[in-house]
Amino acid sequence: MTLPAMLLSLALSAAAQTTEPARAPAVRETPPEPKAYTEASRISDPQKKIEALEKFKRDFPASVFPADQAILSTLVKSFPDSKRAPRPGSATPSIWMRRRRARAL
Repeated sequence: MTLPAMLLSLALSAAAQTTEPARAPAVRETPPEPKAYTEASRISDPQKKIEALEKFKRDFPASVFPADQAILSTLVKSFPDSKRAPRPGSATPSIWMRRRRARAL
């Protein structure tokens, strides 16, 4: 009599374990900081890539991602013969010195 009771309880516990629905693994969403850095790094046009990385630096100033290194690497690879970066609004050293002297007066 105890053997049938034990078999019945084992069968019921096995049935109870198999009726639980299987849960899907949780989908992780990428945080905004690594997502922005990855998107900026994937841009193939060097000028747009530099602009995107500079925007990333403004948006995430305390970031641990090497945005400065990526900008420098892009400049060296894309403009190896250039003496200065072809950035919009950038000033030559002589213009920069004139502005600095004018502010000092």
